[in-house]
Amino acid sequence: MHLTLGLLLNASGLTIMVLANSWATFMMAPSGVNEVGAVVGNIWEIMKGPLWNPINLHRFIANIGFGGAVVGAYAAFKFLSTTDPEKRAHYDWMGYTSNFIAILAFLPLPFAGYYLMAEIYSYSQQMGITAMGGILAWLFIVQAVLIGTILLAGNFYLWSGMSRTEGSERYKGLIKVIAFVLVVSFLIWVTPHTLILSASVTTRP
Repeated sequence: MHLTLGLLLNASGLTIMVLANSWATFMMAPSGVNEVGAVVGNIWEIMKGPLWNPINLHRFIANIGFGGAVVGAYAAFKFLSTTDPEKRAHYDWMGYTSNFIAILAFLPLPFAGYYLMAEIYSYSQQMGITAMGGILAWLFIVQAVLIGTILLAGNFYLWSGMSRTEGSERYKGLIKVIAFVLVVSFLIWVTPHTLILSASVTTRP
C-alpha cells in the first residue's frame, strides 16, 4: 500500500512538473503561435516547444538528486538528535545511502544542462549569449562554485562513511587522487572561457 501510494504520488508529481515545464518553456521559446502571438497550431504544438524535452530531462534528474539530499538532511538531523547507538547507526546508513543516490543523480545533471543550453542556442543565439555570457552569466559562476562545493563535500562524506566499513582500507589511497581530480576539474570549469570580441570588422585577403 505504501509503495503504491508512493508511485501514484510520483506519477502525479511528474505530471504537474511536465505541465509546469510546458508553461515555462512556452514563455522562453513560444511555439504554435505566429510573430504577433496569434495561435496557429493545436494545444500539443503549443506545449511541445523546442525547450520542453530538454528541461523535462534536466528537472527530472535534478528532482532525483534533490530527493536524495532531502532524505539525507532528515537523516542527519535524526542522527544528531538521538543518543541511541542503534538509531544512530540506522540514520548513519540512511544518510550515506541517500547521499550516494543524490551524488549519483547529480553526476549526469550538467550534461542535461548542456543539452538544454544547446537547444536554447539553437532557438536563439541572443538568448543563449545573454544567459551564458551576458547579464545572467554571474548565476552560472555561482552555480559552478556551489556544484564544486557539493561534489567535494559529498565525496568527503562518502569516503568518511566508507572508512567505517570493514575491508575498505585498501581504497583509502584513492581519496587523495579523487580529491585532486575534483579540485583540478573544478578550477578548469570555473575559469572563464568567454572570447573577448571587439566591434571592429576584420576582412580576410
